[in-house]
Amino acid sequence: MWHRQKKFFSKKSNSDIFTDAFEYLIMDFLLGILIQVLQLKCRLSDRARAQVVGNFSITIGAVDARGRTFLFNSGSVRSERGLDKSSIAELTFPSSAKGLAVLVSPNAETHLMRGLATGDIQCRGGLRYLLWF
Repeated sequence: MWHRQKKFFSKKSNSDIFTDAFEYLIMDFLLGILIQVLQLKCRLSDRARAQVVGNFSITIGAVDARGRTFLFNSGSVRSERGLDKSSIAELTFPSSAKGLAVLVSPNAETHLMRGLATGDIQCRGGLRYLLWF
């Protein structure tokens, strides 16, 4: 009986659930805007198209969120919701809130490298692709 009561009291409050859902939606929205910027850049810039050589994918997400997979295909880019384990590189934040804080920061590269060094942010695959991205 005590085990059931202890589990009941350890549940998240409604405000925590709302905050988590809001952070998840904001991160998804931010990654959606990022794909729009990348698509526009590839359409307008020969230099950007020249950098997208071959077929590969990069995944960005959080432990508490689905994330997004960016698919690059010989000069074009598109995205899909969800994580793709066959990506050439995968970046996983400990939470949507941490991912948002890093991605919108003016010093995003510094925060990313610091998070990778401490193990707070996980990277699988080629780090050079994530830094290029």
